[in-house]
Amino acid sequence: MRRTRLFGGKAPFLIAALTLAALLGVFWLIRVDEARFGIPPDSLSVVDRKGRLLRHERLPDVNWGRDPRQAERVSRRWVFLEKVHRNFIDAILAAEDARFMEHGGVDFLAMGRALFWDWLWGRTTGASTLTQQLIKVVYGRPYGVVSKVLEIPRALEVERLYGKRWVLEQCINRLPFGNGTVGVESASWLYFGHSAKHLSLAEAALLAALPKAPSRLNPYRHPALALARRNWILSRLRELGWRDASEIKSAIEEPLRLQPGPPRAFYAPRFVDLVLRMAREGQIPVEEGIVRTSLDLELQKEAEALLEGSFSPLERRGARNGGAIIVAHQSGEVLAYVGAIRSGPAFEGGSLDLLVARKQPGSTLKPLLYALFFEAGHSPATIVDDIRKAWPGPQGSRYLPSNYDRKERGPVSARFALGASLNLAALDVASRLGSDRVYRGLRAFGLRGLDPLRQGLGVVLGGIEVSPLELAEAYATIARGGTRVPLRFAPWNSPEPPEGVFVISPDSAWLVRDVLADPQARTYGFGTDLSEAIGHIDWQNPVALKTGTSSGWRDAWAVAFDDDFVVVVWAGDPYGRPMLRLSGFEGAAPFALRLLALAQTKRAKLDVLPSKPPPASIVRLPICRDTGLLPGPRCQRVVLEAFSQKAIPQKRCDGHDQDGALLLDERYRAWLERHPSSHFRIKPFAVTSPTPP
Repeated sequence: MRRTRLFGGKAPFLIAALTLAALLGVFWLIRVDEARFGIPPDSLSVVDRKGRLLRHERLPDVNWGRDPRQAERVSRRWVFLEKVHRNFIDAILAAEDARFMEHGGVDFLAMGRALFWDWLWGRTTGASTLTQQLIKVVYGRPYGVVSKVLEIPRALEVERLYGKRWVLEQCINRLPFGNGTVGVESASWLYFGHSAKHLSLAEAALLAALPKAPSRLNPYRHPALALARRNWILSRLRELGWRDASEIKSAIEEPLRLQPGPPRAFYAPRFVDLVLRMAREGQIPVEEGIVRTSLDLELQKEAEALLEGSFSPLERRGARNGGAIIVAHQSGEVLAYVGAIRSGPAFEGGSLDLLVARKQPGSTLKPLLYALFFEAGHSPATIVDDIRKAWPGPQGSRYLPSNYDRKERGPVSARFALGASLNLAALDVASRLGSDRVYRGLRAFGLRGLDPLRQGLGVVLGGIEVSPLELAEAYATIARGGTRVPLRFAPWNSPEPPEGVFVISPDSAWLVRDVLADPQARTYGFGTDLSEAIGHIDWQNPVALKTGTSSGWRDAWAVAFDDDFVVVVWAGDPYGRPMLRLSGFEGAAPFALRLLALAQTKRAKLDVLPSKPPPASIVRLPICRDTGLLPGPRCQRVVLEAFSQKAIPQKRCDGHDQDGALLLDERYRAWLERHPSSHFRIKPFAVTSPTPP
């Protein structure tokens, strides 16, 4: 009887196809995937300005396709072969693969010897070369015993393609060294606190001992076992003739000296997060896996404690969190960075960086406006109008603003207007400058998100959103004399300050600071100067202070600065809910002044750049407070005022009548009818303020 063939006449073709598929499958399994051997990103150690560890950032070990979210986080620093001391190269070869330079990736002699001893005595001996270990580390063993078999052709192919030096460099950077550490460079820093290029023979032998059994030979937990393995490797070096007896004897006698333990530091978390991101983007230099920052850890800890210990009363007023930054303004260095006063997931905003969050700044933009005003040729004595009237708003709208206390004060000096933070006067100043000059100037100070068509002149009352970082940079521009430098998160290592970009003249910057440091000017607006709220502080030099409160009581701000430091504090609700009438003067200013005082006490330790002297061109002259002119015979309120050379008044005041009353022109009539005063009178011929230059 004739048999029916299973595949008919197509059997040879199917067999050939199956054979080809099998060969292709084997080829695919043993082929070398070059992408797997790419240099992974380094772990980074972030340190403060004095080298104290802030955080050691571990990265997922994603060899052989592991999900980064599930992979163990390890510490690694890639090091080129020529940067590793010969002591370690010899030690790892003696420990793991003494015939490394003689085989082609697989030591068949050692493999045969291992099989013989296993068959004869049942004793397992090592036969895996460093190249095979590299394949194991990179590919893993997902197919069990089959994976071990595949390591042989892969090891041969890797050495054929890339050579011995490449394989050795890959091995020393991928082998595990225990305590979540991968690679010899990271291990050297972990255990000995220095680079692998400085390893002694004893240190190198100890590191070479660890890949065999990283947990069992952990020198922190099992120092005796680790030393025994180290000494065996040292003896092996002598047997191989790679070191003489005296070197081995000296190395064996060297005691085990380890660093205190794996790095566990976790300080200034929001600052470090920001710095790590900048380091990855190349904005901050990284040297041998270390990111050196401008932060001072001691100041940071004390600032955090000060803020957290006093924040509870503000929580009862609806301020659920806050942030603060201390900057050395001459260099722009960030010295302390409290991204969230209430830190952690248990607090609202505790996992956010509140120093980069954008909020309405309230009145904190007014000093920038007055700096532009003084730059345009005016002075703190210039008379401005604090009068309520309708102003053009964005897109043709009209709005009727008011002061914080709902009052209007008529003609006042720029010093009084800025010190008391008068909204109506600020709008008058902005209108005199013009929208173009205001917006151009605010951009020069570093503010972003400006849109004249949408915000109008109301921008000077806080009609935009800024971050505390932006505000710190803008105020540092005033504090350092009118030139702007970006905030610096790495240390400034020059004795000379950075040149910066010109924004305003030193005279204009100094005049703003002089007004903000005038306690009497602040008392005009707030009735007190915080002396009772914060207690006595022995200030080393004059302190400038400006506060701000956004509309709806959502944000409380304060900025304080002196010759050396700028402090910015924000308090509020991270999600924009209104507080219970908590102003910047109450909620943020006490913190800002205490932080500034704290920085002053540490000034010598912080090693910041010296401050600049006041401009020599500033002069103080007696003037009539009512008109800003040189005093006339009928002036009853004469005060000393500061002027730049270009704004010194040239005219003498003649604006008072025989009784000393100030004669106002017709534009003040409506205001005077609302606020009758014996000190002011309307005269058709009177002029009260100098013509703006």
